[in-house]
Amino acid sequence: MLDADERLTPAGRAEMLACDPEPETLAYSVPRKNFFCGRWIRGAGWWPDRLLRLFRTGVATVTSSNDPGAGAAAVHERWEVDGAVAALTEPIEHHSYPSVDAYRRKFARYTALEAAGIRSRVSLASLAAAGMLVPVRMAWLLFVRGGVFDGWRGAYVSVGSACYSAVARWKAWRR
Repeated sequence: MLDADERLTPAGRAEMLACDPEPETLAYSVPRKNFFCGRWIRGAGWWPDRLLRLFRTGVATVTSSNDPGAGAAAVHERWEVDGAVAALTEPIEHHSYPSVDAYRRKFARYTALEAAGIRSRVSLASLAAAGMLVPVRMAWLLFVRGGVFDGWRGAYVSVGSACYSAVARWKAWRR
């Protein structure tokens, strides 16, 4: 399963075609290389972004992988299986953010969708707590998860990712 903005490399295709799974193996996880403004982002928690992308027919289900407190908005869905998962090594490429403007538009759309899912449960205290976590998450993504090594792109992604939950809660509270 690939999203419209994901690409299978020739090496990844060859690896998938060579798979000879054990009977108990229901699926394979695949590392995903995320690109921002034309560059692969290795830090900021974006690599390796391992996802279930190859699975036996009829065994996988789609679930929402929202922020635990974010509610039912189907923004970040993921495939899951109830059984053994093996790991592939060749990555797929994810070209979701060709520009800063594209990132901003998707950020605005996704935080609005998440806000709609949590609207009734946001208190001023939870909003304040989310806001106070922003600098901690930013430092974690920049320095511990290596966003700083991806230059301005890594810094931009780190700041956006750190702010995401607080922005979604702020939008929900504002409603």
